[in-house]
Amino acid sequence: MPDRSAARTERAPAVERPAQLRNVVLVGCSGVGKTTLAESLALAAGAVGRAGRTAEGTTVSDYEAIEQQHRRSVQLAVLPLEWNGVKINIIDTPGHPDFDAEVRAGLHAADAAVFVVSATDPISAATRTLWRECAETAIPRAIVVSKLDVARSDFDDMLTACHDAFGLGPDTLRPVYVPVFDGGRPCGSIDLLTGRGYGNPAAVPDTGAARESLVEAISGQDDTLMERYLAGEALDTESLDEGLRHEIVDCALHPALATTDYGVGAAELLDLVAMAFPDPTHRRPS
Repeated sequence: MPDRSAARTERAPAVERPAQLRNVVLVGCSGVGKTTLAESLALAAGAVGRAGRTAEGTTVSDYEAIEQQHRRSVQLAVLPLEWNGVKINIIDTPGHPDFDAEVRAGLHAADAAVFVVSATDPISAATRTLWRECAETAIPRAIVVSKLDVARSDFDDMLTACHDAFGLGPDTLRPVYVPVFDGGRPCGSIDLLTGRGYGNPAAVPDTGAARESLVEAISGQDDTLMERYLAGEALDTESLDEGLRHEIVDCALHPALATTDYGVGAAELLDLVAMAFPDPTHRRPS
């Protein structure tokens, strides 16, 4: 069993300036895998040596006796992680409606929200309501499609469902990483902007069309990037990363990626948060 008390009291990574800090809240209904995702992030960042399981009451964020007994979160928990020189505060929130105040507190404290939706379940009315509220207050949002390892799950179908459920306009929801499968089982992903592979992809799929769509979406709100793109210039990764960051902060684009209960997608999400999510200086007045 992981030593939860040690995880809670360990000194958080030092931060010398706001640019080194990310405050991110995990949002979603009960059972979609927020706490499991938080555990995968902690393991990928080296904060724990072994991933705990919600069903066993061994996760870092569900440390209260009542949470271990009922196998679900009843309060928010903060996991301070360090990734690529950035301190990332992951705020794990309960999904049950009885603990809505904890979710609101997490949203108030965070500078961005990651909406976790299960690949095998419909998007709940409560999740739709929270998305609308975040849109009204201009909180940058990303989407994580969890449980991609479960039978009958489909990443593209779930993104379409999110597009419809959240009433998103064209080009506003784009995968930044696409999952790779081996024998029908997710084994990693590909970064569309850099071509970097994560995990152990046996065969790399053709991502040309998906990358072109993402680059076009990133360039659409930046006149300089759009001019370079229309001129046929090959945009460098640094320019695209900066463009993606501006799009996310301005809520003009919501990045998406997929995760599994056994850790696929965790390093990708940490990379995305550290590289493109807003720091506290971008927070809108509440």
